[in-house]
Parts: sequence; structure tokens; C-alpha cells
Amino acid sequence: ENDVCKTYNYTLEKKENFEWLSINNNGTKKTFLLLKSEEFLILYESTRKEPFFWGFYSFRKLELLSFLKKTNVTTSSELQENKTIYSGDSLGNLNLESPWVEGSKGDGIGEYIILNINASEVFILSGFISYQKPYLYEQNNRPKKIKISFPESNYQDIYFDLADTPNPQKITLKEDYNGKLKIEIIDIYKGSKYSDLCISSIPYLH
Repeated sequence: ENDVCKTYNYTLEKKENFEWLSINNNGTKKTFLLLKSEEFLILYESTRKEPFFWGFYSFRKLELLSFLKKTNVTTSSELQENKTIYSGDSLGNLNLESPWVEGSKGDGIGEYIILNINASEVFILSGFISYQKPYLYEQNNRPKKIKISFPESNYQDIYFDLADTPNPQKITLKEDYNGKLKIEIIDIYKGSKYSDLCISSIPYLH
């Protein structure tokens, strides 16, 4: 008689480059910003910068998923607006409105991130991601093509074309790599208002 299974009515809507998941529970409607890929599912609610929920498709691999530490990130530049610094440190979490933003005078081409990691796969969440201000994604530059190089080895450079989406995009390395990995911006999706290039997060898999 105590049925733990519940059925909820939900709708999915695409708006302003994002998907929005609305769930109706006994007349109460709650809407989440939804980011997803074959591996990831991330939900945000309106009142929090941290994810309401995030999950990975494999519990075994979830244990191998890592986030960058402050000491493991170096960037070519960073943007400071008043007291807010959009530094590379932000690439180590999934929080909203805390991307790395380059601080050069150009459009971000030639800017780079150097990571010190032990990884087999790298995930990139592009753009400025915000629940309350979703228009900031399109207003700012996003990476379109990147070059991945391996400064401490003789591995061949990898060029990767990114889709224009805030959803996690996977880059598979040829083998497990332990050392410095450089991500350089080769081309961009042009922002409609600003010339700042934004990347929200770079989690990785051992």
C-alpha cells in the first residue's frame, strides 16, 4: 500500500540556447535549467548557483570523474569586472555564472588554458551559463574550434570542433594522459553584444 513510485507530469522546452524542464507535482510547478549529454545530466533551480542535481551515466565512472583544483589551472588571461574576477579557478566547478572569461583586448582567439591533470576524457561546458540571465550565453563569445596540445610529451596535437551549445561536450584523449594539457582557442562563435570568450567548466575523467 505504501507505493514509493510516483508519477510526475513534465514538459521540456527549448528557449534561448537552453533546455528547460518543468515538473508539475500536485499543482506545484518547478522549472529547472537542464544541461545534458550522453554522460551528464545537470539540473539547476532558480535560487541556487550550485546544481540542484547532477549525475553521470555510470556509477563506476562517476568515481573516476574529477574537477580541477585551483593549483592545477593556468590561463593566458582573466577578466576582472569591479570586484568580480572570472578566473580559471571557476573551471573546477559546475556553478552558474562563474565561468572563466579571458581578459585580452581581442575576441579570445589565441587565448589558452593549461591544465595539470591525469585524464582519459575531458568535458567542456562552453559559454556563460545563467538561470536568471540566459541571454548572456549568446551575448558573449563561445569557443568554436580548439587545439589540444601536450607540452610535456611528443603526442600529436588534437583539433576539436565544438558545437554551439552549453551542454557538456566530450573530448577523448588517445590514452590516459598524466601531465600538462593545453587548450588553445582557434576559432569562436561570435557574441551578439560582447567580445569576451567564456568557458564555464572543464571536468575530466581518469
